[in-house]
Amino acid sequence: MKILFLDLSNGVSGDMFAGGLFSLLKEDEREEFLTLVNSCGLPGVSINAEMTKDSGIVAYKMHVLINGHEELPDGEHDEKVHEEETSLSEINGLIDSLNLPADDKARMKEIYGLLAEAEAKVHGKDVSMIHFHELGTSDAIADIMNAVILMRMIGPGRVVATPVNLGNGNVRCAHGILPVPAPAVANLLTNLPVSQRTGGKEVGELTTPTGAVLVKYFVNSFGDIPEMSLESSGYGQGDRDIGSPNVLHTLSGYTASGDDSSPTIHEFIFTIDDMRGEDLSFAADCLRDSGAVDVYFTPVFMKKGRPAYVVTVLCPEGAREEMLHLIFQHTSTIGLREYVSKRVVLSRHYEKRKTRYGDISVKVSEGYGVRKVKPEYEELVRFAAENDIGIRELREQIGKEI
Repeated sequence: MKILFLDLSNGVSGDMFAGGLFSLLKEDEREEFLTLVNSCGLPGVSINAEMTKDSGIVAYKMHVLINGHEELPDGEHDEKVHEEETSLSEINGLIDSLNLPADDKARMKEIYGLLAEAEAKVHGKDVSMIHFHELGTSDAIADIMNAVILMRMIGPGRVVATPVNLGNGNVRCAHGILPVPAPAVANLLTNLPVSQRTGGKEVGELTTPTGAVLVKYFVNSFGDIPEMSLESSGYGQGDRDIGSPNVLHTLSGYTASGDDSSPTIHEFIFTIDDMRGEDLSFAADCLRDSGAVDVYFTPVFMKKGRPAYVVTVLCPEGAREEMLHLIFQHTSTIGLREYVSKRVVLSRHYEKRKTRYGDISVKVSEGYGVRKVKPEYEELVRFAAENDIGIRELREQIGKEI
């Protein structure tokens, strides 16, 4: 599995987030990204990436130009912008008009939906009544678009981050001067780990609403750098002077598989007959996102013909306690059976292979005199949609080339 790690100890803004992801790309991928965002049809917007040095550290600063002018740094906003309001429906309409893949536009809408929910809590209004100030401007839309496209290009199976550094002092926003964190940031990061590590210096807002919503949307878990085979690392440049390098450090790499290289596997089994299918699906997603090797349901009939599911959760030894916590938190079960087994797996890693449709990621599994190569399903789906071809036919064609 591909892992993306974000060091948020200096906070996070939309341009820092995008710059950190951009730094992980290869040169041809960077050109591909810039070509896409500058031809997508976002009115009056042009985007470029500048290689900078902060205390000797090479980083990338994402510049969003609106009609040829640079966006203002995070935390500084043009008062004229505050007079302009943009509704969520207007933003969604603009997103729909962009020349981007449908999945990218859907993710952008979902992210703005989270922003709308946060603002709705601040104002005590329904989401449909929310109008954005600076978050509805073209530079904010561009920051979110950049992050969505870059995340797709990098394609992590899991995103891990440190706690989010909020900063301290005050921030000037559309609502006036407020203490850090601003209300929208606080709402977005509710139930997520945060800190205010500033070295005793007043630095202002280090995590902006755009940065906060991207963390909420993309990050699966928080903690230290997970064990992985490191592939690349880089830095995204911020604007604020904090007395030390103001960068967001990003790292990407691969675990031996989608789970853990431990030969010991824990199997938890329990029966559920009083939960909706959607709620069980949500629980399964939470378990997988937190390190479960697999989660699956087996339909059964209990006494009096009552339909139910036998739920099976597989996890590596190191995730046992977390799995037990999440099972009891997200399902209605009050007990389960646990089995411990040994497993044998092929070693696995990912490679990029060239095809007539473009580069594609493949999973290579090896061991015991066997080698298997399998293209990533999500990329097959994208190629099939882009080339108007059936996925089965596409898989057969690519299989001959890789």
